[in-house]
Amino acid sequence: MKLLTNIRFYKVAGISQTLVSFANYIKQNTDQNVTLVGVDVVNDAIYKNSPKTTTVNERNFKLITLGVSFTEIGPAIKDSKTLCDIEQKMHPLIEAYEKIIKKEKPDVVLVNGTYYLPWCLYQAAKRQKIRTVLHYHGSLVKETENWDPKSKEIFRQMESSFDAKGIFYIFPSAFAKQSVEADIFGHTIKNVAVLPNPIPLHFFDAPQRKSKKRGKVGIVGRWARVKNPQFVERFAKYNARNGSSFSIESVSDIRKNSAHYKKMKDIVKFRHPIENEKLPSFYNKMDVILSPSHFETYGNVAQEAIASGTPALVSANMGVVETFKKFGLENWIVEFNSAAKVYKKISEVAGQTVSSETREEMRASLNPEIIHKQLLDTLRA
Repeated sequence: MKLLTNIRFYKVAGISQTLVSFANYIKQNTDQNVTLVGVDVVNDAIYKNSPKTTTVNERNFKLITLGVSFTEIGPAIKDSKTLCDIEQKMHPLIEAYEKIIKKEKPDVVLVNGTYYLPWCLYQAAKRQKIRTVLHYHGSLVKETENWDPKSKEIFRQMESSFDAKGIFYIFPSAFAKQSVEADIFGHTIKNVAVLPNPIPLHFFDAPQRKSKKRGKVGIVGRWARVKNPQFVERFAKYNARNGSSFSIESVSDIRKNSAHYKKMKDIVKFRHPIENEKLPSFYNKMDVILSPSHFETYGNVAQEAIASGTPALVSANMGVVETFKKFGLENWIVEFNSAAKVYKKISEVAGQTVSSETREEMRASLNPEIIHKQLLDTLRA
């Protein structure tokens, strides 16, 4: 079986980490009789010195870096009225994906996410009449709730266009599936599988924490509205008013010239995004990890922290809540509507640890070997 998928390398995006983990699984298991072709797009219009199409072969994984000159989505939406206008502006990108599909002749196109790059890959696969599987990560509608009306409507149309008979859907949680059915498609999805995101094994290799308070609160993720950075700001200010009982560290892509950074740089220690392999060490130094997102189809950070032995407090609007419930961690599902209440909860949780038994149970059911095999079996079917 030959798979072709869109791939990006971005340190604080869960979709990137999950897909890279899947690519590594394919490379390490040559007996699966599977070839994965990853297509990484570089915009020549922005990166003037970027290479044209290049290919790197590594065992049964091929990485194609695709140099294409196209209009970025922000300016494209500004000059468009409908999704059809966007499709016309993205024609060079869609056409480039088509050429790759014609050349590689995949059995299945695996579309990861719903943003404009995966959407363009889907358009190309549809034109070439290739079987398509959509691995649902994130939601354009949820991500753009605070955008201007025209942009929101175009993104709603973009996400809604994935509602098609010829697509098979994979969701990381039942919560994500139900949210898309209720808020995006407006009907029950039939051709579907639900597979949780795997946890890379290096998180389980972190040493078992001892029960002691370190006075540190960690936050990892993109600085985007859907991740609820407003709560992070409220909590940081509350913590400062209460004598800065906790030191707050955020691994994020926040820009230093942003208003948020300037307001918070004295009460939050911001760190640049780091490699996934280095995150267990970060988690292990924290008392607790906060995941206050307004919405997440899953939530890799929270389960990575748990796997590393560090408690994580999660919002109920996250797919990973299902994993927390499965392993008896309901007490760490909280509402992020009050900085004072979360502060009190952190004070209760600080010093606790995740039992070695829970970590072993998670390793047994959520390790990449198990989840990626299930994903391959689903794609074959």
